[in-house]
This record gives sequence, C-alpha cells and structure tokens, in this order.
Amino acid sequence: MSENLRRRSPDQAFDFESDYGSAYEKLAHQLIPAYAQLFQLTVALLEPRVGEEADVLVVGCGTGVELATFGTLKPGWRQVGVDPSPQMIDLAKTKLEQHGLAGRFRLVTGYTEDPPENPDFDVATGSVVSSGPPPESRSLPPRPTRT
Repeated sequence: MSENLRRRSPDQAFDFESDYGSAYEKLAHQLIPAYAQLFQLTVALLEPRVGEEADVLVVGCGTGVELATFGTLKPGWRQVGVDPSPQMIDLAKTKLEQHGLAGRFRLVTGYTEDPPENPDFDVATGSVVSSGPPPESRSLPPRPTRT
C-alpha cells in the first residue's frame, strides 16, 4: 500500500500535506458507488430549495469534481470551495480551468471553522468529507449524574 494511503491510528491527525491527491479521485470512484452521479443528484435535491441563483459553500471540495458539476449544471450558483489540503485546492483549480469555469469560484485552503470572508451562504455541502474531529474531541462528554 502506498505511503499516502496507509491506515493511521485513531490518535493521529490526517496529514493534509501528503501526496494523496493524485490518487484520490480514482480511489473515490472505486469506493463510492455512483460517485460521478452523486453530485448531479445533489444539484437535483438542492435546486428546488435554492433556485438558479445561490451562494454555495462546498466543504471538503477535494479535487473539484463537486464544484465542476455544480458550476456546469448551475451557472448562477456562486461557490466557495474549502479544503485543508493545499494540494487538493491546486487540483480543484486545475479541474475548474479544464472545464472552463476558472474565475467563477473562490477556493480556500482551510477548515470549516475558519471564517470565510462572506459567511452568508444559502446552502453548504460536505458530500464526501471523510476526516473527523481532532482526537482530543472524539470522546463523549461525561454522563450527567442523577441527584
């Protein structure tokens, strides 16, 4: 197994700086049934709620598949893609350029708790976000005692 896809222990944070982006899309297609159609379905579910013009936050935008699908199907959706991996942000930028969508998106290297410049969004998606909270926040709070 490649270094960038090895299993990590639960107490290790994911290394968003590693070289995993080049294999990510292939792996996603192998592990997630109907990966390509997932984002088309998301558009179909969101469009009745937000319409043709909307501000959309895409959490964990990865290689940009979700952004490119949304941008192609809904040109009136203004999107901000956020991902903690600089490599994934670069891959997303390249994908958007390849689809002729460059300049219609804002890409941010960061986490969801990092406040965006414009925090007002009509909808946020996190379709294939696989990282969890940091290890120190994974335990449940103490159970309240009865008196």
